[in-house]
Amino acid sequence: MKALILAAMAVVMLMAVEAGASDKDGHYRTYSQSCPKYLESRQEPKGTVNRESAHDWVSGYLTAANLFGDDTYDILGGSEREAALFWLENWCRANPFKGIANGMEAFFHERHPHRLKTAPK
Repeated sequence: MKALILAAMAVVMLMAVEAGASDKDGHYRTYSQSCPKYLESRQEPKGTVNRESAHDWVSGYLTAANLFGDDTYDILGGSEREAALFWLENWCRANPFKGIANGMEAFFHERHPHRLKTAPK
């Protein structure tokens, strides 16, 4: 259930980014953990609640990117989810005062030109 709620939040956030659904100044509220919390969760053993919650949130964001992204089948371009998690880890190290929603928005814009546009045959 928790993963479903996180995925729904990611869908709403991505809709705001892609559809321009924000306030008149282009701002919108995000619901995600901070980069320091994400980096902490990445150090925890696999299967722990914090680590899995963070990974589920990113999975929800990726799914929303595939669902609502322009002409997008797979924003990862065929790579595995772990590539996005690692990318976000590095981004958070470089941007410690931001949240993972900001990082995933940056990821989306960086990966969009390299996405798979259609399902593999």
